[in-house]
Amino acid sequence: MVKKSLIRVKQEAKHETRYQFHEIVRQYAYEKLVESGEEENIRTRHLKYFLGLSEQAEPALRGPAQVEWYARLNEERDNIRAALEWADNTDVEAGLYISGRLQDLWENLDMREGARWLTEFIEKSESNDYPHARAKALLAQGWLLVGFHQFASATSVAQECLELFRACRDKLGEADGFLLLGGAWGYQDDPAIVLEHQQQALALAQSLGDKWRQARALLHLGTDPRDRQHSFTYWEEALALFREVGDWRELTDLLGLVSFFRVLEGDIEIAQKYLDEETRLQSLTSKTVRGENAKTAKSLIALMRGDYEQARALLLEIAIVADKLGNRMAYLWNLVRLGYVALREGNLTEARRFFAESAKNFQEDEDPDGIAFTLEGVAGIFVAVEQPELAARLIGWADATREKINDTRPVLEQADVDKIIAACLAKMGEVAFSDAYDEGQKMTLDEAVAYALEET
Repeated sequence: MVKKSLIRVKQEAKHETRYQFHEIVRQYAYEKLVESGEEENIRTRHLKYFLGLSEQAEPALRGPAQVEWYARLNEERDNIRAALEWADNTDVEAGLYISGRLQDLWENLDMREGARWLTEFIEKSESNDYPHARAKALLAQGWLLVGFHQFASATSVAQECLELFRACRDKLGEADGFLLLGGAWGYQDDPAIVLEHQQQALALAQSLGDKWRQARALLHLGTDPRDRQHSFTYWEEALALFREVGDWRELTDLLGLVSFFRVLEGDIEIAQKYLDEETRLQSLTSKTVRGENAKTAKSLIALMRGDYEQARALLLEIAIVADKLGNRMAYLWNLVRLGYVALREGNLTEARRFFAESAKNFQEDEDPDGIAFTLEGVAGIFVAVEQPELAARLIGWADATREKINDTRPVLEQADVDKIIAACLAKMGEVAFSDAYDEGQKMTLDEAVAYALEET
């Protein structure tokens, strides 16, 4: 009977059977609902249902049932949008809570859409009447802003978020606020402040017995580039806790991150162990994990082995998905790595294009770490075209910048820079190299970018 009706049926293994009206029938039914005078009542009940669903979804998306919950919420996206549209007109508090609680969904499906909804509700003056709901929305907005490379805005949002959670005496929220503040500050130049925020988040999570937040705090503590061995220690603790709470998505992402940095430190065999576990977990996480970190690690291994085609394919795959989601951070870092692939295989035209686009965007986002990595690649081009003086200046600037922001190069990246320096010394001599290097150290960030782009 269903096949002959005006209702569509969606049946998938391990999912509930869903029935949907065809669009023309849906529009007709909606018109009749409006005519009946019941629209407000029905839509308010619909909003209340999805407010409750978002409350259930938030913790569920961080536990062993997350795959089913991602699938369920994805199927409900049109209903979620309808609920948010109604909240936009009638219930700001509900809109703040729903959009804020679904942070994990936005990050996995569409960061731009999430940011639109969050901004819509946060910017309403009435949102200040609901401090806890506003804090939840600010937390989600802040993490999306980090993904968009808008670090100053993310820091401002994080500060208000933390203040509101404290005012509401929400200790778990306070821990979340410290993590966001540390995450936003992590892309500026004071690692001591970052460390303080992350340690406060860890202490709060431990005092509350929240293992998931402990794992998140340990993950972020491991991002300090000044001592990578400490990073690996923190990350091992975080991995154990994510396994314990059953957050396969975070576990898989972190396994990829650890493997990536193990490769950068030259520990290929150890990295492969984490990659093997990450691959096994992919079968559990289905499409809820994109495996960006693991793919980047695999691209580095392919690059080291001279398999440029595989390295490029992996990076392009990540960049395309990141661009679709609106994840600017992932997009730019994979773009610059594509420049390194082109440089290694001798395609200087393509390398210039990737490096130029990366440098301009990192400059726009005020990301000195990204610019330093990019201009080191440009220095490699200058060596290849017999312009060692230009390369020496860029390396001088990059060294000064990395020292300023406490960003220590990993083993593989330092080896690449050492090769550039050796080539410059061989062609220029020590005195000329030292002079050019010192000149480079005096350049500002904007001067270094302009210099690199003008000369290429």
